Amino acid sequence: MDLKEIITRLSVFFLPGAVLIVTILAVSLLIYKFRMGKGGVSSSGGHRKKQIITGSLLAGYLFLVFGLTNLSRGDAYTGSINLSLFSGYIDAWNAYSLIAFQLIVFNIIMFMPLGVLLPLFHSRFKKLYWTMAASFGVTLFIEIFQFTTGRGIFELDDIFHNTLGGVIGYQLYLFVYSVYKDRRITLKSFIKYLSIPIIFTVAFVSMLTYYHAKEFGNMSINPTYGTDMSNVALSTTIELSSNSVFAPVYKNKYSNNKEHGRSMAELIGKSLKLPELSSEGRDGENVQYSYKEEAGTRYYMTYFVQDGTWYLSDDNFNYEEVLATQSEEMEGYAETILTTLDMLPKQAELSITDDGVFRWSMERSSYPKEDIEDGQIMMSLKKDGTVGSLIYNRTENEFVREVELLSTAEAFEKIREGKFDQMIPFQKGDQLIITQYKLAYMYDSKGYYQPVYHFSGTLNGEEWAQFVTAIR
Repeated sequence: MDLKEIITRLSVFFLPGAVLIVTILAVSLLIYKFRMGKGGVSSSGGHRKKQIITGSLLAGYLFLVFGLTNLSRGDAYTGSINLSLFSGYIDAWNAYSLIAFQLIVFNIIMFMPLGVLLPLFHSRFKKLYWTMAASFGVTLFIEIFQFTTGRGIFELDDIFHNTLGGVIGYQLYLFVYSVYKDRRITLKSFIKYLSIPIIFTVAFVSMLTYYHAKEFGNMSINPTYGTDMSNVALSTTIELSSNSVFAPVYKNKYSNNKEHGRSMAELIGKSLKLPELSSEGRDGENVQYSYKEEAGTRYYMTYFVQDGTWYLSDDNFNYEEVLATQSEEMEGYAETILTTLDMLPKQAELSITDDGVFRWSMERSSYPKEDIEDGQIMMSLKKDGTVGSLIYNRTENEFVREVELLSTAEAFEKIREGKFDQMIPFQKGDQLIITQYKLAYMYDSKGYYQPVYHFSGTLNGEEWAQFVTAIR
């Protein structure tokens, strides 16, 4: 869930939240005035009014938080639980996902207003432990509600981040109060009350510095949780070697080049005579371009930032419109389109699937010390000859240098030690037999095409496979 989706979901609850605030405020003030008229209110009338206002804001704020974390979701997470603390950081780091980091920051920021409103609402919360306890209690209630209703995952990370947000909000309240009281900002108050935001900022800048200083990027296949291997009997039929291994590393020609995505969207639109581009937005880590809806068509293109591939489709296109057996004329027309776009590799082999989709494949069996390209292109044509969908998975990779890899014996030790994520945990009595390995390639977060080991075999007689990083 990125920032745009968060704002979209929140917007649904803004108006009901505002109505709730105004209603509580109006009712509370009416009760206050009634009691004052009856002589039931003491001289601390100003304090009571402040409490009424902050209490109303607090109720509206809690409604927004509950709406975002529960009411805006379906019950698709039944029984989901994650008790691995800081797993969100590890997962975000492995994929180097800015959206994942944004979500961590948002979970902290989301509870900062609670740390500000509570001490304003009641003097008891001017003590840190009361505000911390209240923040912990609210987020614990939300996590338990999500777990029992299936509207979210019970995560220790969320409890930690939300509670931390309440503490940071409390610190901000104390900082602003000290500035108001002393009429000046001192270094002592700045460090004392903003220590946690300062620590997080320094840590984040250090992480960015380290990431950009290293040559290669992060690998999403690195373990977030790791796997408990104590319940599984592991064996292998392959011969493992301790000898050094070397393999090439490549760099994707268009990795993280969003300008290339934009130029491709414009070129495709012009070449295929599509309607004009109407919008550009994010689709997770990627970019989505939309074309104007026109004459029953609604084209969009998703550009994959990591490797420069993309997917074009008419949202109104139905695959039933594709001819089951394409004619030579249609085949020639499809090739003409790709040739016009300068996208048809000479070495690509054409095949036509059973459902009439054209597929040009570039199979690779070796990885030389030179620039390479591989992947496939798939095109579906409508019966009138216009493009229904065009999947461009062709990648162009420039040779960087050879690197030393882990030996096969060292790579197998990663499996033995559980340095990978197993979706379904091993159960007592499981039998895992590794029968094969091969060297494959995957993209890292910087767009380098890295060698990885692919181990495969059987788990209790069923097929099993796992990738592990290979660079030493």
